[in-house]
Amino acid sequence: MGKTRDSIMTGIVRDAAEFAAARIAARPGLSTERDFPADLWREMGSAGLLGTGVPRKYGGGGVGYPGISAAGGALARHGLCLGITLSWLMHQITARFFMCRFASPGQKQAVLPAMAQGTATASIAISEPGAGGHPKHLRTSVEKGAGGYVLRGEKSFLTNGPIAGFFIVLAVSGQDGGRKRYSAFLVPRDCPGLSVTGPLDVGFLRPCPHGGIILDGCEVPPGSLLGNPDTAYEDMVLPFREVEDTSMMGPILGAQGARMDEIIASLRRMSGPVPDETAFRLGGVSSSLAALDVLAREAAFLLENPGASDHLEPLVLAFRSLCGQVHREIGDMAALAGHHPSEAHRLLGLDLDQVVQFAGRVGRLKQNRLGARLVTGHSGV
Repeated sequence: MGKTRDSIMTGIVRDAAEFAAARIAARPGLSTERDFPADLWREMGSAGLLGTGVPRKYGGGGVGYPGISAAGGALARHGLCLGITLSWLMHQITARFFMCRFASPGQKQAVLPAMAQGTATASIAISEPGAGGHPKHLRTSVEKGAGGYVLRGEKSFLTNGPIAGFFIVLAVSGQDGGRKRYSAFLVPRDCPGLSVTGPLDVGFLRPCPHGGIILDGCEVPPGSLLGNPDTAYEDMVLPFREVEDTSMMGPILGAQGARMDEIIASLRRMSGPVPDETAFRLGGVSSSLAALDVLAREAAFLLENPGASDHLEPLVLAFRSLCGQVHREIGDMAALAGHHPSEAHRLLGLDLDQVVQFAGRVGRLKQNRLGARLVTGHSGV
């Protein structure tokens, strides 16, 4: 990474921290709001934050995954709201992964400048009611029509769905020996035959919005195909899981750092020396957070190399395991010190509870598969 790009990334992270402290943390109760704060989103766009991962030729900041992860960490640490950080993060990685990697020049020109300005965002439409994202059970289909392609089906639990101007829709486009083949399409919100269903409140990570769409004979032109036909699941969905897992490391670390900041500030206000046990635990958690930061930065750099998947998975699993321990240790340390978090920090901790629990369940499944591959000799580790 050259000096110019490094200085750009440093400036974006600094801008993210300053904006978060002044505009996000200053909104009490943001983590309890069910309605998405459109005014705050516009402010993020005006400040240039929504273009962080968009190439500079389209009006964005032009930083890669390391910069996206670091800026996400700054937003979470100084803004004290994982929900709005998640909306921001999904906006970035949708632009960086799907649009920059798979979109045609025309598609990029139609979407990326608006994403950089914050006047449009895109939502990834994979999951379906009763099916989740399992490829065997997805039913949304596409067939060729007179003017292009016709989409039919329903998608649900779409992050940023209620505010999206475009949807990246995964649809069954064929069968190969009983195996479904998938293609992806870039579908504008106002496309005839597409209707947006009501917002879904998942109960945490507010105010990040979730929703769904119904595709009832939704006809799109040939130029709406995103990437290669019939291989979208292999080309996009599977690698995107690593992109999502890795990019989320920064915001999670930022949120844990915010909890530590408040505990340390509370201890500094105490009269007398800090008890030895508290100091011991504080040092241990600080060391673990430093190790997690190294893991997060290395994983983000590996994302820039599409062939580094075998090396990336162990880092993601290690991060999830150690992060779960750190999350519990911070809670124990706060209780030992008699610390009572502010309302914003309490809500931040509750969101982290959900994120860490979910990541732990998924991580256990992946760790089991990795262990099985080690025994059979099929691991890339």
